[in-house]
Amino acid sequence: MAIVVKINGIDRTNFIEWKHFQITHALTKETDYINFTLRKFQGREYIPNVEEEIEVWDGTTKIFGGVITEIKRVTEGLLENIEVIGQDYAKLLDRKLVIEEYKDDYAGNIVKAIVRKYAPGFTTNNVNLGSKIKSIKFNYTPVSKCIQELADQIGADWYVDYNKDIHFFFSEERRAPFDIDDTSGNYVKDSLMIAINSSQIKNAVYVRGGDVERLITPTSPEAEVYVADGVSKYFRVAHNFQPDVNFTVWISTDGGNTWTDLIECKYGDENPFCEVYYDPNNHFIYFPEPPDAGTRIKIAGKYTLPILAYVKDMESIKKYGIFEHREVDKSITSYEQAWQKAISILNDYKEPVKEVNFITYRDGLRVGQKIRIRSESRGFDFMAKITKIVISIRNPETGEKEYNVTCMGSEQVTIVDVFTRLLQQNIDKNLEIGEGELLYKLNYLSDVIVYPSFEEITKTVGGVGPFYVWDTNEPKGRVGYAIAS
Repeated sequence: MAIVVKINGIDRTNFIEWKHFQITHALTKETDYINFTLRKFQGREYIPNVEEEIEVWDGTTKIFGGVITEIKRVTEGLLENIEVIGQDYAKLLDRKLVIEEYKDDYAGNIVKAIVRKYAPGFTTNNVNLGSKIKSIKFNYTPVSKCIQELADQIGADWYVDYNKDIHFFFSEERRAPFDIDDTSGNYVKDSLMIAINSSQIKNAVYVRGGDVERLITPTSPEAEVYVADGVSKYFRVAHNFQPDVNFTVWISTDGGNTWTDLIECKYGDENPFCEVYYDPNNHFIYFPEPPDAGTRIKIAGKYTLPILAYVKDMESIKKYGIFEHREVDKSITSYEQAWQKAISILNDYKEPVKEVNFITYRDGLRVGQKIRIRSESRGFDFMAKITKIVISIRNPETGEKEYNVTCMGSEQVTIVDVFTRLLQQNIDKNLEIGEGELLYKLNYLSDVIVYPSFEEITKTVGGVGPFYVWDTNEPKGRVGYAIAS
């Protein structure tokens, strides 16, 4: 079937110089592009404008839809070439900025709400519900960036199709209509290239999220308890308590049977009525006079605890050794979200990646499809995901096309979009582990068995002492979540 190019709904096929015509289909959320040349001379004076809509039809099938984003006018003797570049409909999403806050709703519902309010003309027929988002806020954020942030939080993916419908999903399993092998002739001879890359392996992943608040009351078993020695005035505090929110210091002189709430002040204040002072920056309390030996001191209040998850794949580590990776995302507000993101990264990167490139004249391949790559002569047999297709037109009247296809594959057929992630800039961020952080550990085996556990990340807090713990008069090594000196 013939190829038809429409600009703003008008057939402009006769103006196209087909030898310069290309359509690039990229994976999911990445932008699709079109570029072609129009020849301008007397009798053919048409010049398109930027932001005009462009559609390419292969018979009744739309193979590209978007808008013109750039026009270059290049003189060649007495002739003028008009070079046109366009992007798919995703560009139209970002004409408005989102100023919203959403709480306790599913990611898919948030996507629908954003599109409904900020992207008229787009539909959400293929938006899945996804996981629940505790809280997310957008401050003058483009629509596409909002959708991407939501997808990142729950390990999902998304794209805009050529009918302006949003797809938001965890996985779309689509099989290619044919395989690539040595005998079928499904690719142009000598065009098959396979490269193996292990540099991106990540089989042990730390994810650092935002902060969660916890409240320790005087009756909580987590309340910090010390026993005075009659000499020390300073006592190290293990948690990062907020000084003005429920912070309390209690003492007991009868072995913990009865407790008295003291008057607390900020360290450095001059208040004759203060009985104890708290320094939130250096994490200690101070008594103007040392409490009597045997006096029990209890500390409680509200504090923040950074979210930290650690996931490792034992099978990958056994095969290739350990490759650790760190990811910092302060938009994560729960251990479950941190776990989901870590598992998503692990699944994408725990195996070496094979990059495949070939040229074919056969129709039917689409970005995102799984295709089997078999070559007995080279000893390969694996599944790959099509990540990029560059289409050139061999014959516009018959619709014959050439497809330059790029795939990414590994032994894991669950690979999602490693190719696009490898192209993204990796901003190196320090992963700091503070006092009192909880590490959510997961051993990940065969994508099925998960053994979760919490591990306390401890640091020696140093400072003056001695320090004690509940129900003992002997100095111990642990106070709350920290190691005491």
